[in-house]
Amino acid sequence: MILVGESLNSSIPEIQQALKAHDEAYMVDMILRQEAGGADYLDINAAVPFDREAENMAWLLGLVLKHSSCGISLDAASPELMMEFLPKIKDRKLIINSVTLEDRYERLIAAARERGAKIVGLPLSGGQVPDSVSERLENAEKLIEKLKAAGFQEGDIFIDALVRPISFYRNAAIATLETIRQLKARFPGVKTVAGISNISYGLPSREKLNAVFLAMAMQAGLDCAICNLTAYNTAEVLRVCNALLGWDAGCLEYIKEEK
Repeated sequence: MILVGESLNSSIPEIQQALKAHDEAYMVDMILRQEAGGADYLDINAAVPFDREAENMAWLLGLVLKHSSCGISLDAASPELMMEFLPKIKDRKLIINSVTLEDRYERLIAAARERGAKIVGLPLSGGQVPDSVSERLENAEKLIEKLKAAGFQEGDIFIDALVRPISFYRNAAIATLETIRQLKARFPGVKTVAGISNISYGLPSREKLNAVFLAMAMQAGLDCAICNLTAYNTAEVLRVCNALLGWDAGCLEYIKEEK
């Protein structure tokens, strides 16, 4: 399982406030806590407020590069902004988050391929999340073909399974889980990725919902989770699922942590 820490995201009120104040101590603590939680990558999103995105992205990226050895998941709506920051990320694993079918990302895709980055594809329709699993799969297939034609290997392509909140979409979890299952059945070499915390938006006790949904997604075949690695129960869920799914040989990691 590839783990991407979600907590450096300007849509989170505490992060937005820390960005506004350039609260370095708060940000460094969040960086270190995510790395301690097992992050392979740290997602960096500074889109709020929009008029300070480039400034805040530069500051936040500098802190991550200075205080962490994690890979970088560069998360921005503007391909031009992501291209601006590509040269600054040297000697680190890199994920570009993300591209779609509709937007013209050819230059970014080419630059990401040259850099050796991995790339996230969003199987949207007209900028919206399709209701049906079949439409998500159809869009995913087109994205995979486009990215392979650009030179990406299947293992460097991450298709987002598109998590919507169950508070607004009753069958959102079912749709995402089935999307993961069918993606892995049809494109076993391609990675699946999901933003786990989206499932609980607008609901109380979000960490409980997120933890159970993470376990369900792992069983469905999820390869990469963008999740809250500072939550008290995330590490426990990962440890237990790794043992139950046979990914922890002899349950050695489980035994080590439970003693």
